[in-house]
Amino acid sequence: MAQKGIIDRFEEGFAVIELDSGGFTDIAIDRMPPEVEEGSVIYIEEDGSVVVSIKETIERRKKVKKLMDKLFKE
Repeated sequence: MAQKGIIDRFEEGFAVIELDSGGFTDIAIDRMPPEVEEGSVIYIEEDGSVVVSIKETIERRKKVKKLMDKLFKE
């Protein structure tokens, strides 16, 4: 079963991934799909490959923007 995560940041040739399970892991940038960026929702497959979920990434960004807009209006 694939592990879900979100790209937290990039540092020194690695993507730092916050896993849905609560921990963190690092994956070499050269193993990442070219379209990934900070905040991308990814799935780490059992074979170690990484797949980006464009749909979930867009939904997450909309949710974060809505929360930020609400926070700064108050």
